[in-house]
Amino acid sequence: MQSDFLLEKLLHSIFEEIIKGAFSMKALYFEHFGGSEVLQYGELSKPVIRDNEVLVEVEYIGLNFADIYRRRGAYHIEKHNPYINGYEGAGIVVEIGSKVTETKSR
Repeated sequence: MQSDFLLEKLLHSIFEEIIKGAFSMKALYFEHFGGSEVLQYGELSKPVIRDNEVLVEVEYIGLNFADIYRRRGAYHIEKHNPYINGYEGAGIVVEIGSKVTETKSR
């Protein structure tokens, strides 16, 4: 009886993590400009791609001066919160928009 309850609780926990992972991602990000103290690491909603975009599951990022300038507000691109760090990255294409006709690998 007790082992059935523990097994059920474990399976429920695993199922929750799988579902959560399907709709979220971990990221290094910031929500307002400033020094390194504004950086946060945590879970964000998984992006929804447009027809002409791909979704990449990023495995590695390179932080460079563009990321630092952007965090400080000196290298601004279109406004969208949160700002996710890692202009340069490598990963696996996991979703392809309906109007994407080709991809490149390096």
